[in-house]
Amino acid sequence: MLGQGVGPVFGGIISQYLGWHAIFWFLFGLGALTLLTILVFLPETLRSIAGNGTTPLTGIHRPLFNLPPEHTPPSQYQPPEPTKKISVSSILGPLKFLLEKDVFVTLFFGSIVYTVWSMVTSSTSNLFQYHIDLSTLEVGLIFLPNGFGCIAGSYITGYMMDHDYIQYENLYRSQHNIPSSEPLNTKSLPDFPVEKARLRNLWWIVLIFVVATALYGHSLSLEIVALPLILQFFIAYTATAVFSLNSALVIDLFPGQAASATAVNNLVRCSVGAGGVAIVDLVVGALGAGNAFLLFAGVTVACCGLVGLEWAKGEKWRKERRERVKSEEVDIEKDGEVEAKN
Repeated sequence: MLGQGVGPVFGGIISQYLGWHAIFWFLFGLGALTLLTILVFLPETLRSIAGNGTTPLTGIHRPLFNLPPEHTPPSQYQPPEPTKKISVSSILGPLKFLLEKDVFVTLFFGSIVYTVWSMVTSSTSNLFQYHIDLSTLEVGLIFLPNGFGCIAGSYITGYMMDHDYIQYENLYRSQHNIPSSEPLNTKSLPDFPVEKARLRNLWWIVLIFVVATALYGHSLSLEIVALPLILQFFIAYTATAVFSLNSALVIDLFPGQAASATAVNNLVRCSVGAGGVAIVDLVVGALGAGNAFLLFAGVTVACCGLVGLEWAKGEKWRKERRERVKSEEVDIEKDGEVEAKN
């Protein structure tokens, strides 16, 4: 998230004093330095290759500066896991998450918010230079509120999610007479309201996002630089908060498959976001900045019903999926027993 704020600033400084071509030479040097650092210091951590870190690495998996693994007692040694064959089904498998109703409505709403935020960010340079006369360096500096909003949204939302989850854990304990001293694995409890624990504060976050977006386009015509920048901060803050809440919820819906859930989340939001960024200039040119961002805010409001569906039906959908998976596992076991007999 830090890159959202400092990246454009560095770009503005370089472009102002060295020309825009120098930005790409700077990126080339930074990329080469990053690659060199990975080759020198970063070891392979894939379980099928490195085990639990005690397996000696060889070939391309071994960094140039490699410390030998510490001595591990035999009881703690874990050999590398068998390598799974890569197939089309293993690559496309995570896309099946989108067939689940609770996952689809959650990710689609999150992608709409992400898209609107992306359209705000991608159109910043053109809109500010059109409405307010700024130098290249000043254009870079105006991205700072957006970056700080992303950082604040990620940082504060993390604490807020922990607080909300603890509140619902305590409520669940009191409803089921579970003492606080007894460990509680909420991921294995089908009746734990994980949807409400994650979405508890989403309503006011989305409200701020919608209001800030609706006002943003019209604020540019006032030629008061501080006003649209303040609105950008709140747009970035709330968009990042929505993304954080959605990511946590999708991962909770599929415990043990966090990587696949995160990949699908990124795929959906970036795909929809790319479409939004592609048309934002056309929409702004046709309607004007004020009406365009008012329209984007309206689209977000129209999609809020998806959050209501997840709040009301999410637990039911999750239980149905749990029962369906158990039924499929039983069928697989029966088929295995039949084949073994034959």
